[in-house]
Amino acid sequence: MVQYFGCAKRIITRIFDIKVPFSVHAGKYLLSGVISRGDFFRTAALLASLNNSDEGDVRIEIDMSNFMPDKNFAEKFDPEELARIMDASPTRRFAFSIGEWSEEHSVVLATRPYPIELDLGEIAAAHSGIEFSDLGTAFVEALETRQSSFGSLSLIDREEYEMPFSVANLKRLLRLDCYFEKLALPTFYDDFAECVLLPFSANTNALEYSIDSNSIEPDDFKSLDIPPKDLSLKIYVGGDDDGDNWDDFSISFLNRVTELGHFEKLNIAIISWHQFVSEKVEAVTNALVSAIKANPRLVHLDLSNSKWSFDWNPQVQHIFEAAAEHPGLRTLVVEKYPPNDPNYSWLRLLLSRNLYITVLDRSGNKCTDGSSIDRLYLLNKCYIDSSTLLRESASLRPSLVAKLLIQGAPEKYKRNQVLLSQQMDVLCEFIQAINHEDNVALVSAPEESEFPSSLRRNSSQRAHKRLRSSLEY
Repeated sequence: MVQYFGCAKRIITRIFDIKVPFSVHAGKYLLSGVISRGDFFRTAALLASLNNSDEGDVRIEIDMSNFMPDKNFAEKFDPEELARIMDASPTRRFAFSIGEWSEEHSVVLATRPYPIELDLGEIAAAHSGIEFSDLGTAFVEALETRQSSFGSLSLIDREEYEMPFSVANLKRLLRLDCYFEKLALPTFYDDFAECVLLPFSANTNALEYSIDSNSIEPDDFKSLDIPPKDLSLKIYVGGDDDGDNWDDFSISFLNRVTELGHFEKLNIAIISWHQFVSEKVEAVTNALVSAIKANPRLVHLDLSNSKWSFDWNPQVQHIFEAAAEHPGLRTLVVEKYPPNDPNYSWLRLLLSRNLYITVLDRSGNKCTDGSSIDRLYLLNKCYIDSSTLLRESASLRPSLVAKLLIQGAPEKYKRNQVLLSQQMDVLCEFIQAINHEDNVALVSAPEESEFPSSLRRNSSQRAHKRLRSSLEY
């Protein structure tokens, strides 16, 4: 940490000759202020304390755009200082939006001995984003020798005229053997259009990408290798009033997803401001349904990001039917619950057939009617929790069954019924034990006694006591 302080001191002393706006975001909390030389130690202490913060989303933003428009922020960082700052917080996301980075800086970024989350896609006001002095050659060459996973790399907000890589270096980057946890890439146009298919075949677990239907032919998908298991794709299309073959393009892509069958997460958005013929929307939906059925490991499907005139809502019923039969699908995201099903009958049927699924809207809220659907979600949760218990230690199950029998309330009858239905072996053991006690009492009773009064009086009490004993076990 002393090295971290020393490095930060040299940088701040060199850069911040005047007061500089900054903000610290820690989860839901926000702290804003200015940095000056006199404030250095206090600021450095804050940065150090946030290094191990328990908050999940911690970021520090320094606004350079308003007072250093003509200066290269990157050259103020010595490469060794940049390395020390990154090494002090290896799990933090690093986003650079301005500056021209040297070959030495590039090597530092590419060779950290741990996976990093690097964002080179943010664009600051009045700037065109970060640049590599050699158009990315040193960065790519360093990655070519890397043996471990790089982590994630984002260029998501860059346009072709703002790309930090040359066309040749971008091709090399997308063909690397180096493994990425995630690649986030913009739409490629003009000079970069020749790279448009390469991201699909990149060595990455997750790909976030956007394409223009005018830059790819539908047949290009027929033999395309798409190794990522997590695919988020925005497809910009024309429309039927534009003479665009958007449906052929979309269907060809979805057919390839069907053929490959290895996807675990899919986020598919069709974006257009043109009009669509309903028959073509239905055909695209049929291709999507086939893709859902053909990917048994699919756990997450997001259809919430389609914009403007394209709308899945008229076809949601068919999508719900496919989701209902899917063995692994756990989350389905739609833009909003379709208004053409005001009684939520489609969702009710889906939740009755796929007990594990949750349907969310674009804001991340559960789709529900606020009453019966909520109860159905709760009932399904009880079933899932009970199924989980079956895999847990057997010693826990008698306690659960006893609690359900003793403390069960009428308003919880359905939930208790679900739980008990999955614990029938334990329930039978209770019944057998109670019957055994009753039989012993009958056999040992005097012959002249037709029915022991103690048994008549106490059998239910003994059963209740046994259940309580099991609960305390």
